This record gives sequence, C-alpha cells and structure tokens, in this order.
Amino acid sequence: MPETLADDTGKSAMPVRVTSLASGSSGNATLIQTDRTQLLIDAGIGPRMLSASLRQYGTTVDALDAVALTHEHSDHVRGLAPVRRAGVALVSTAGTASALDLGEAGRTTLRGMDSVVIGDLTMTALDVSHDAREPVAYAFEHAEARVLLLTDLGRFDDSYLGWIAAADLIILESNHDDHLLRGGPYPPHLKRRVASDLGHLSNVVAADAIARAIGGGSRIPTVWLGHLSDTNNRPSLAVQATVTALARVGRVAPVVALNRGKASPGWSSDPELRPAVQVPLLP
Repeated sequence: MPETLADDTGKSAMPVRVTSLASGSSGNATLIQTDRTQLLIDAGIGPRMLSASLRQYGTTVDALDAVALTHEHSDHVRGLAPVRRAGVALVSTAGTASALDLGEAGRTTLRGMDSVVIGDLTMTALDVSHDAREPVAYAFEHAEARVLLLTDLGRFDDSYLGWIAAADLIILESNHDDHLLRGGPYPPHLKRRVASDLGHLSNVVAADAIARAIGGGSRIPTVWLGHLSDTNNRPSLAVQATVTALARVGRVAPVVALNRGKASPGWSSDPELRPAVQVPLLP
C-alpha cells in the first residue's frame, strides 16, 4: 500500500491542473493542482521566480502539500531553500536526499515503483538512467486523470511504455536533435555525456517511444516535450519529430514543446479548459 502524506477525503470537485513553470537546463519545476492538493515536482528555478510563479497560479510555497524531487542537479533544486525554510514535506529517493544533505525531518523516501498518496494524488516513482545519485521520474494518478513526468534520462526502457499509454498527459524529455548536437559547439566530452545512457533523450528516441506506446490504442493524450536544449534543439524540430512518428502509426495528438525559462500554457483534466493546440502539418 502507498504511504499517505495527507488523508484522502473524497473525489476532488476541481479538475486536475498541470503547469510547467520552466523546463530545461536553466531550471525545471512542474505544478500539479486539485482543489485539495498543491504538489510541486522539482524546484529548479530561483526563489523569487518560484514564488512569483506560484502566486500566478493561485498558491504559495507555504501552501504546498509537498515537493517531490527527481534528482539533485541544480536545475531541479535551485529554489529549494525557501521550500525547506517553510517546512514543506519533501519526497525523494535516499540517494537524492543524501546528495542534498536533506536529513530525515519532514521527508519521505521512495525507491523505484514505490508509491505515496499526497492528498488526492497517488504518486509512483520510476527508476531512470541519468548521471545523478538515485534519479527517478514520477507517474501521478487521480480520480480525474493520469499524468506522467519522464525527463532527465539517457536511455529509454520499454517498461515505461505502459505508463505512457495510460497517461492523459505525457511529459517526456525531448532534449536534443542528433545532428545539431554532433555539429554544435559543445566540447567532445559534453557531447558524449548528453548522448550517453546517463545523459538525455533525443528527439528521435522520444518520438519513437510515444508512437510505440500509443500507436495501438484509441485514447488521445496530450504530449508535452520537455527539457529541450537551447543549443542543440529547436521546438519545431522536437514537435515535428513526434508528430511525424505518430503519423507513421496512424495517430494524431496535441504535441507541445515546453518553454525553457517561463511557464507554458497549462493542461486541465477538463477538456473544455485546455488551451487549443494546433497540430503541425506534415512536410
């Protein structure tokens, strides 16, 4: 049974709302809200920007029920200081907690495939391959929606396919275009790191994964492509790769490349509250 951080008193009346506050090497933070739960995944933007962003979406650091950390890299924990001062509950792996010297107070430790209940959300940790101490991705289940956040991984494991297929909102890393990375300005050692099994997913790998996961089904999820490299990628390239891969398996879905340094239009479990997404035309 998953551990419970807050009692679940019934089905939420408000749709699930998900907002990417930032997504990229300069900072990552994702906010999931219901009428009973305020959950932040990673706090990788500066404290001032984090506070301003939370206020923009009707909450504050003090009002957060928990902050779940994927790993210890600075672009995921840069704004953690005010979260710790406020005494917000932290969820992470033991490896992440050790790397950040988080201590035991107010912290829940997860391993891959462990689940924890936070308000009316059930969150499950998924192991990923990345150059951090014990990194994870997270899947979220609510009475109204399922959300998957899968970024910062250098190797795609087929065990993720079922989680992608079940999600109403898929947030998947599409970090780099292979050609731009190879011909770009990064030094050789950094190019090798990005392209390695401990680095980041390319557009092609991400697109293939999404197509394989939802190609045989009838559901139409929303796809958010995250953690795009500013140097080695372009939003249009990432989106086009996924749209093209979906077309090859006869599927069409809303596909969005997330903004790097600012919030992106949010997603709601209520289709009427979702922003319109124009599917790019195939060449």
